[in-house]
Amino acid sequence: MDAIHGKYHDEKRVITREDFNALKDTDAYVKYIWSFGNNGTGYLWGEKIEEIKCTACHCLMDDNLHDRRLAYKRFISLLEARKVKDIDRLQSIEHLQALTQLEALQRLEVSNIDYHDYKYKDGDIVYCDIPYEKTDKKGCNDYGVLFNSLEFYAWAHKQPYQVFFSSYEISDKTFDRIKIKDVSSLIGANTNGQKVTEYLYSNKKIDYKEGKI
Repeated sequence: MDAIHGKYHDEKRVITREDFNALKDTDAYVKYIWSFGNNGTGYLWGEKIEEIKCTACHCLMDDNLHDRRLAYKRFISLLEARKVKDIDRLQSIEHLQALTQLEALQRLEVSNIDYHDYKYKDGDIVYCDIPYEKTDKKGCNDYGVLFNSLEFYAWAHKQPYQVFFSSYEISDKTFDRIKIKDVSSLIGANTNGQKVTEYLYSNKKIDYKEGKI
């Protein structure tokens, strides 16, 4: 409920394993956001990868461009030191290396508002980070508030601009979509880590070519 009411709106701490163990009993943000599967007990990442993961967080979350650039260089060097050979990971590294002008990150505007209140400006790319629909309920109530998925879909269809959102399978089959990845669902009762497919959806045709949107 603190998160819903904006307590963590400007939260930018990158929590290490040491921080987690020291703060988890007194800081709800640390306990649940930085724990594996949000279980509140174990740290988010394994010991072998936590340095890479925390460095990647600094690339995105540090306050100034200089610090983000330093973290970015460190991130690349950590991956190179591991001699990563997996094709998907190499492609990800190439995409990161293409971001030579990280000033672009400063143009991102994150809004924590009701989607009905959003006012489109020319040039905006609109991505709504909505709760994933439980198709048997046509909505989601996992976050302490009831989110009406069908109402959101109706709103998205009415917009003259392109609206993106991600989810698993949804009840409305009229949205264009592309597969993002297969994941193990760790959230919700009785999931038992079952495999599900995550998609990127849009109210308009997704222009997808050579791995880029």
